[in-house]
Amino acid sequence: MRFGLSALLLLTIASGAVARELTVEERKLSNGMTVLIVERHTAPVVSFNIKFRVGSADEEAGRTGVAHILEHMLFKGTPVLGTKDYAKEKPLLDEIERLFLEFRAKRWALPASLRNDTDRHDAILAYVEAAAQGEATPKEGLIPAELEKDVAELVRIRKEFHAIQAKLEEFVLPEEDWKILERNGARGLNASTGADTTQYFYSLPSNRIELWAMIESGRMRHPILRQFYKEKEAIKEERRMRVDSSPQGRLFLTLMSTAFQAHSYLWPTIGWSEDIAEVSRTEVEQFFREHYAPNRAVATVVGDVDPDELVKIMERWFGDIPCQPEPRPVVTREPRQMGERRTVLRLPSNPSPSVLIGYHRPALGHPDFYVLDVITGILGQGRTSRLTQSVYFQKRLGQAQCGNQDTRFENLFVFSGTPVGATTTEQMEAAIYEELERMKTEPVTDHELARIKNLNEAMFVRSMRDNAGLANILGTYEVLYGWEYITTYREKLAAVTKDDIMRVAKKYFREDNRSVVTLAGAKEEK
Repeated sequence: MRFGLSALLLLTIASGAVARELTVEERKLSNGMTVLIVERHTAPVVSFNIKFRVGSADEEAGRTGVAHILEHMLFKGTPVLGTKDYAKEKPLLDEIERLFLEFRAKRWALPASLRNDTDRHDAILAYVEAAAQGEATPKEGLIPAELEKDVAELVRIRKEFHAIQAKLEEFVLPEEDWKILERNGARGLNASTGADTTQYFYSLPSNRIELWAMIESGRMRHPILRQFYKEKEAIKEERRMRVDSSPQGRLFLTLMSTAFQAHSYLWPTIGWSEDIAEVSRTEVEQFFREHYAPNRAVATVVGDVDPDELVKIMERWFGDIPCQPEPRPVVTREPRQMGERRTVLRLPSNPSPSVLIGYHRPALGHPDFYVLDVITGILGQGRTSRLTQSVYFQKRLGQAQCGNQDTRFENLFVFSGTPVGATTTEQMEAAIYEELERMKTEPVTDHELARIKNLNEAMFVRSMRDNAGLANILGTYEVLYGWEYITTYREKLAAVTKDDIMRVAKKYFREDNRSVVTLAGAKEEK
């Protein structure tokens, strides 16, 4: 194992009254897994966060949503956890996979003329699914005579599929690892997937460290993606709720697919609906093997822990998991935008109108990124921010906000506007652009600059006050850029000048660098 030199972080805690030094100790397991440790012995509790260097940005066209699928599936257990009898379960898992692949191959082999007739194609597939469960007969004229045998074969395969799926349920012990952890005092137990990272996190009593190592090493060593096709149905429903049936979800998705034409940020973390439906367990398992190896993982442990003892436990449970070759990196860069892009989104539910405006900007760690963090605060943080004062209080147009998320690759600086009353999205846009032009031509005041630097520093420190927050922050920055980022953040933020703000505003907030998506409400219909 390799011992990394610690770094001292002077963090101002509790409204600036107390300064506390935090030592971050970096270790490497023999298989390349990174471990970041912070000792805090104020309570017998430890917060754990394992982040994998993978998210939806690492996927490819036609296979989107796989990282999010794995977020769900890695709670399904191992050959030991989550099953009543894995020896009897495994042949059924193999058989259901064979049936899915056979069904998919025969469906893809249907004539192109049918596949291109999407309405009829979807109607036939709906009939196949219903007939496989004994709930339908074909409508007259739905199935061409030359395809009757093919459709009958699809029904047969699907019937067998459902029969095997029912048998598999007899072996499942649902969420067994989750229940074990909760019985042992786990709090904040959850997982999440983003464009850049996937993480599993929770807190446990400090005498349960070995339990954490056992559960998480099993998740990394040999996960069994049981209930895979059942869980995909739940994921498709989640997508319908979060995207298809959510005006704001649709609006953000449309902004990203408008602003990006090449980079993988253009597709949603949850994936495209067709990709979710088409992907097989075999393909998801392959993605897991490529991206979820120990050398692709960062474990952050904060709390009542002895670093030497922790590493001994982790070597015992994680050390024999082999590292893997680094997967092909994301090499596609978004070409420079050469003109404004606009999209109008109209939904049948006639939601309230709103607008999103995105400007391309650099990734975390770029010198201009610190300036953009300051601009975020000046324009959009708090009641005294420029957008709130101008758009909401003075002009009474509605709510306007902005955001600059930490990301691994070049992304968007996003403005959102929600008009009220008779205000139109065009008026909201104009008000936002007016504030941006002010920022390009008029230096911000000393008071504005000092306020936002103090506010950003306070927010940054507060996010690390509790164990779980610090574990999340350290792991996030280690994956995105290197955890040492937080040791210089305040210094670089403090160095931002008024001239920097004007320069960066001119550089990025240009008409030819922006994409605008408008959600047209009923009152904006022509």
